Amino acid sequence: MTTRAISGPARVDTRVDRLLRRTTAGDIVVLNQTGIDERLARDIIACRPAAVVNVQSSTDATTQWGALHLLRAGIHLLDDVGENGAAAIVEGVTVTLAGSNLLSNDLRIATGNRRTSSDISVHLAERRTNEGAAFIDFADQALQFVVEERTFLGGSVGRGADFELRGKNVVIVDDGPAGAQDLRRLGRTTLAALDPFLIGIGSGADALIARRYKPDLIMGAPGSLSPGARQSGAAILTHVEQGGEQPGEISGPCSTGDLAVLLAHEGEAAMILLARGSTTDRIGTDTTDAASFAVKARVGLKLVDVATIIGLQGATVARRDLAMLVASALFVLIVLGVVAEPIQLFLRGFWLTFGR
Repeated sequence: MTTRAISGPARVDTRVDRLLRRTTAGDIVVLNQTGIDERLARDIIACRPAAVVNVQSSTDATTQWGALHLLRAGIHLLDDVGENGAAAIVEGVTVTLAGSNLLSNDLRIATGNRRTSSDISVHLAERRTNEGAAFIDFADQALQFVVEERTFLGGSVGRGADFELRGKNVVIVDDGPAGAQDLRRLGRTTLAALDPFLIGIGSGADALIARRYKPDLIMGAPGSLSPGARQSGAAILTHVEQGGEQPGEISGPCSTGDLAVLLAHEGEAAMILLARGSTTDRIGTDTTDAASFAVKARVGLKLVDVATIIGLQGATVARRDLAMLVASALFVLIVLGVVAEPIQLFLRGFWLTFGR
């Protein structure tokens, strides 16, 4: 089957978060990722690029759904272009994806593996065969993380933080487009009902500000916060790799979003809502996955993904629509009954007999 050529400006950056902030509809995104998990796929889809070019394979032993979601969203995918191929791609220059080739000024600059839904489905079938073994490996990884980081998990992450969170709802908007998208879909009515303490992680702070919410706390790595976030008036905690003993600093062997979850938990928050996109494909091979698993295990049922709330909202709307549909149908039947000739004759007879 012939695949049409796709053209657009190339977006290149070594940091994915920074790359996606600059990505707009129709761009061709260049990544260097071993496997695209579902969360990253949602971040990419939210930016609406025309195609993704990956230096490595977007699928591995544990991540196939991300690549499949990209393809189902209409985003073309070229894998395995290699370091040399990626080096020839210049930021902002228009490139064309034609078959398995990437062209610039009609010259081939890279060649890779053009992915399709069917070939990824084969990988998914293989994954299901090995799913049990993959889960055991991940469980071993998570247990190893718990053992190695038991002091961190059993201690206090917010030693220098002083926030009154007891009994409050906390909404955490994680870094990346998926967090911003979840915030938008959650809606103002639901957020107002929750009356939450708002935490923005990296670009999640910008998402809150863009929707005219005032973050109570902003967290992020050094240099990751925008001028607008720094000048918002919110308290700021910087996620540093080592130490975290200084005022305004926090550290831990997990993502900033997971640190925020632990901080809210230690503050005895009533409920913690995490806007970070879907996390159903989180059984992976890196420490971040194991850390998120351990954090969720520690926090328990008070931690809820915003994606879950959005799904429940959708179910409620569907039931309301069904009720309205039934009511409309009954109304139509009543009207038809009133105007139908046999009913009219009956009503006339009734009026002539009893209405005088």
